[in-house]
Amino acid sequence: MKKDPAKKDAPQTKDSIAELQKTHKLIYEQAAVLSRSEDIPSAIQGMLAAIGSFVDAQRAYIFEDMGSHYANTFEWCAPGVRPEKDNLQEVDLNTVSVWTDILIHGECIIISEVESIKEEHPDIYAILKPQNISNVVEAPIMVDNHLIGFLGVDNSPVKTSQRVAETLQVLGTFIAITLRNREGRLESLEQANTALSESNAALRAAYESANQANAAKTTFLSKMSHDIRTPMNGIMGMTTIAIAHIDDKERVLDCLGKISSSSRHLLALINDVLDMSQIESGKTTLAKEEFNLSNLIETSLDMVKPQIAERHHHLNIRVMNINHAHVIGDSLRIRQVILNILGNAVKYTPDGGILSISISEKPSFKKGFGCYEFIFEDNGIGMSEEFRSRMFQPFERERDEHATNVQGTGLGMAITKNIIEMMHGDIKVESQPGEGTQFFITIYLELQNLTNVPTAIGEGPFAKPKNQLVDFAKADFSDKRALIVDDNELNLEIASEILGMCGIQIETAENGKLAVDMVADHPDGYYDIIFMDIRMPIMNGYEAASAIRALDRSYTRHLPIIGLSANAFAEDVAMSRNAGMNAHISKPLDIDQLGRTLAKWLG
Repeated sequence: MKKDPAKKDAPQTKDSIAELQKTHKLIYEQAAVLSRSEDIPSAIQGMLAAIGSFVDAQRAYIFEDMGSHYANTFEWCAPGVRPEKDNLQEVDLNTVSVWTDILIHGECIIISEVESIKEEHPDIYAILKPQNISNVVEAPIMVDNHLIGFLGVDNSPVKTSQRVAETLQVLGTFIAITLRNREGRLESLEQANTALSESNAALRAAYESANQANAAKTTFLSKMSHDIRTPMNGIMGMTTIAIAHIDDKERVLDCLGKISSSSRHLLALINDVLDMSQIESGKTTLAKEEFNLSNLIETSLDMVKPQIAERHHHLNIRVMNINHAHVIGDSLRIRQVILNILGNAVKYTPDGGILSISISEKPSFKKGFGCYEFIFEDNGIGMSEEFRSRMFQPFERERDEHATNVQGTGLGMAITKNIIEMMHGDIKVESQPGEGTQFFITIYLELQNLTNVPTAIGEGPFAKPKNQLVDFAKADFSDKRALIVDDNELNLEIASEILGMCGIQIETAENGKLAVDMVADHPDGYYDIIFMDIRMPIMNGYEAASAIRALDRSYTRHLPIIGLSANAFAEDVAMSRNAGMNAHISKPLDIDQLGRTLAKWLG
């Protein structure tokens, strides 16, 4: 067998230099195609065609080591030449060992005349002769000094065999890299197939979960339809009755009281649904404000005392070791937690029950934060073990016969748990049917830079339900003028009527742009306060507040602007302040909050 290390000994002529340049061009072009192509088989096939045409061969091909044999994996044939690839898939390793022993050292093989190897290598001759091959050139394909195959051409001009060998040797290096990448891509494909199978399994699980979610949504909508229609029926029914008995003052007052109660219940339903939607979408944020924890607890209890008194419950309150009452956090959310749990205790405890709240400050291992424990106890109907395992899931309610008649969405405890976890706290529950319930809540609150003496909590008799407007109307702001900005005519009427009860002079604007113009057109001090809606046409409340502040007058920089909007989330309050508003009151109007706001900014 003749071997050739592919060295050039002849002096280079002008023609040979031109041929060398063409060779280099071929190599660069094919190397670029191989490196860029996503379709490796097509790129290799195209390269064989380019090589075969360039060296004027009848065939160009690649054999790969398959472990137990060699196989012709790629083949190009010149027009009119019969393909042989299908006949060369099981070439015995021993048959070509005389070639591989040379190729494995990185050397090329040149057989200028196949007849010359008939006697010495009859096995190889028996493969080549039936293909009408007169000469061959073979180059190694090697990866990390390991022979993985060879690249060859048949029946190219013998005089160019040396140049052909050099070309094949260089291109064999790029083919080796490409084939190795192909193996990596096959492995990646297997990984992709595995990932696809896992993805399909996940999709099936998601599909089943979606079906369950749709079923839960249907159940929720059915339940919410019932729960919302119940107070709506009360509102509409009592309104009809009041109209029918308009001259009967006592009957009308009774109807209005029931309308007010149904309205509060409807608002609570809506707030729960919106809160849960915010939490599940990840949009809920906690405010950071300074407040006194003792005062917060006191005002929270004031809100629920009328219901406690109505059910003739007895409330015990214990406050222990509150050394840091001045804290920083979201007072609205903490109040919501207190009212959710205490409200449930009121509803699920038979009349004349005993409710207890214990509040204490525990050692904190978080620097700059206080650890506060709240324990709520009642001797109500209690909960089954089965319900306790799912009570913090949305829309879940106890199916006990005593609980089914109690109004609610089944969202309160899910909201409560989410709020507590957002504060890096914890909630636990102990309960037995007929034996009452205990809630243990721990939250962490950032401490203000001062020490506070605990404020007494829970002292004094329960406050009786009262007509909020009676106290509100006692205030006298007849020397003050307010601008109310709202695009809803009914809202303007309500706000004007209520504010007018304390004597304040009222002017109105239907959008933010008109409000800005009215402030700009009047002298300093004309308006004493502005109540600004948020969502309005032409110019919204945020834009209007910013525009008023930008009027570049000392008066407009300090004019109190109060957000008055149905946008009621913590981020809405923050946006109001960022726009230049001094405070934010949510709709429906809380008369007590409105009174405190007027006292603060007009008093």
